[in-house]
Amino acid sequence: MFRSCPNEKVVSSYFLLAVLNSKVFWTWAKHRMPTLGSGWYSYRVSILRQFPIPTPPHSHDNPVFDEVANLAAKLLDKKLSVTDRTNILSSADNKVCELYGIS
Repeated sequence: MFRSCPNEKVVSSYFLLAVLNSKVFWTWAKHRMPTLGSGWYSYRVSILRQFPIPTPPHSHDNPVFDEVANLAAKLLDKKLSVTDRTNILSSADNKVCELYGIS
């Protein structure tokens, strides 16, 4: 069972899914994880915990958080075409980059 501290902000699981599958996260992880050769990495939990997950101050202050979560939720639709899925992934990546201030 997971417990949260009373002062922790709640993050949508869809938002977290989008952020942890974004190019921002994978680029960050590849630069910090030890390599096993030929593009393989040894992912260490202690290092992964250092990745900063943005939390919304208030959802009405920054609608990008909701947009990212909604895009990730759309990806779960099994009826999506490959093109639609690719476009949604690209949009989610762009929104995550916007959150991190990366162009």
